[in-house]
Amino acid sequence: MHRVQQERPDRSQVAWPDVVALQVERDFLRDIPEMPGVYLFRDGADRVIYAGKAGNLRVRVNSYFWNTGESVEKIEGILERLHRIEYRVLGSDLEAVIEEYRLIDEHKPAFNTKLRVPERALDAPDRILIVPSAMQGMLKLYVLANALPLNGLNTGDISDRFTVYFVPAGYVFSIWGLIYVGLIAYAIFQALPAQRENPRLRAVGWWVVLSGLANSAWIFLWHYELFPITLVAMLILLISLIAIYLRLDIGRPRVKAAEKWFVDVPFSIYLGWITVATIANVTSLLEYFAWGGWGISNQIWALIILAVGVVVAGAVHLTRYDVAYMLVILWAFIGIAIKHSETSLVATGAWIASGLVFLLLVVGILFNRKRMSPPASLG
Repeated sequence: MHRVQQERPDRSQVAWPDVVALQVERDFLRDIPEMPGVYLFRDGADRVIYAGKAGNLRVRVNSYFWNTGESVEKIEGILERLHRIEYRVLGSDLEAVIEEYRLIDEHKPAFNTKLRVPERALDAPDRILIVPSAMQGMLKLYVLANALPLNGLNTGDISDRFTVYFVPAGYVFSIWGLIYVGLIAYAIFQALPAQRENPRLRAVGWWVVLSGLANSAWIFLWHYELFPITLVAMLILLISLIAIYLRLDIGRPRVKAAEKWFVDVPFSIYLGWITVATIANVTSLLEYFAWGGWGISNQIWALIILAVGVVVAGAVHLTRYDVAYMLVILWAFIGIAIKHSETSLVATGAWIASGLVFLLLVVGILFNRKRMSPPASLG
């Protein structure tokens, strides 16, 4: 193994991406921090031959020089070509995993050939670390946004500035508490040993992370009144949740009760609410830009949007029989009717829309029960 003969640089003076380059010596291996981060192995031509991540950099890098249970052929190949080691300390396991994938995509290391970005599914060990981290970060930002509040502004107070009709009463927003409880339950469930190789959970890992990042971005942008960009974050969140919904194929395959309650239901509720929130975000943004509505009054536009909402909800329910999704839409429409009770046209339209959603809900439940019932005996 070749080693670079040079002085050890002062780590405090080295900034990423000019990563720290050190000799592979015992004191160097002992000095690696026991913190999350990424590391690079370079050959004599300064090419990156391997990029990795670690929750504990010292343990992980040192493991290459121990007798481990990993592929001997792979490790021997790395050590034969290793010339120097670089590493970067990061703030969390989530950051480390994201940075590892960026480095693999950038350098295409020879010994990472089995990893393809972004085609690679999120494997169980990564998913167990990343998903809870993403959920934790999103929840912290949500709490801080209203407790501090972020930028001195409360989320609801900003929303009240917009005089649009497709916004429900304040109490309706308490659904966020249920959404976060559901996401916490999902984060715990997907980390259970029995779920580590669950193909449904493997299929949505990165989409869950993306939804968490988009949610956090939206909160930040909303509180700092960057309203045009909030729609970008909201659309990314909506698209990621639709991808999760379709990849889980919610409402079609039979799943165990625990998986239904801790996976399907939380994301059905989440998607239902973000469907409503996206429409509200669009209407608020149109008012922000002083859109004239093509000469159509705001009240009539509210009725049109409610009608579209009923059609979307019906399409989802009659193809997926998703009770949780429908209940969220119903919850929001009733909230709109209550908030705008003094505007008779909007309130009446919202109550009618609520009644139609409820009717679709009942019809869907009855039809689904009939579909799932065993056939009658002919004998």
